[in-house]
Amino acid sequence: MLACYTDRLSLHPGETFALHISVENGPCRLEIARVGKAREIIHTQDGIVAGHHPAPADADRKGCGWPVALEVMAGADWRTGYYDIVLTDAAGEQTHHFVCIKPAKGKAGSKAVLVLATNTYHSYNWWGGANAYSNVTGLMTGTVHFDEAMDQAIGVSSTQRPFTQMIIAAPEDAPRLINMRARGFKEKPWTADPVWMRKHRISPYDGSAGFLNKWEHAFAAWTEEQGYVFDYVTDYDLDT
Repeated sequence: MLACYTDRLSLHPGETFALHISVENGPCRLEIARVGKAREIIHTQDGIVAGHHPAPADADRKGCGWPVALEVMAGADWRTGYYDIVLTDAAGEQTHHFVCIKPAKGKAGSKAVLVLATNTYHSYNWWGGANAYSNVTGLMTGTVHFDEAMDQAIGVSSTQRPFTQMIIAAPEDAPRLINMRARGFKEKPWTADPVWMRKHRISPYDGSAGFLNKWEHAFAAWTEEQGYVFDYVTDYDLDT
């Protein structure tokens, strides 16, 4: 297993975030890249040593409680934006997480703000078992019937756990959650490519949240191509 999470999702340049890692095939390599119209690698680090830490049975509600593997300081030159965190272990396995870099303190900001929908990311995240909608793990493994899975949704979701990778790092060829024609009355929605979804064992919740290769990413790339400048914050920043 290779997985990670951060102690916080947003910070200003000059501030530090902690990275919690569980890895069986260490050491790891870290890459951090700002993602917009292009992928700009701004930090790399090799030889990161972190032990293997199991996922608690209640990780979805109470978090993982893994120790801090390392701390990373956002450089003064890190532009506001979405920063993809990629860990690669000795066997070549990868896992992703992210941080949002907010505008620098004490400097004039942009006239517009792009708010990353992190409340939705967390609501849909089912790493460790369940999310705000169902016991997704039980649903995906077939160990829990649909109605029972819905009843096992969690009302409190921990931020101190990894993200399901299809939410946080969908591949470029991931199909959109769209309907190719008007749905009939009470007809269930479907994906654009059910074969792809079955092959990659995608849950019903993976396509509706996240940034990388999702609609937020497409919008951010388009705005940069058009010359618009946004500051980035998260839902949490607005709520607090």
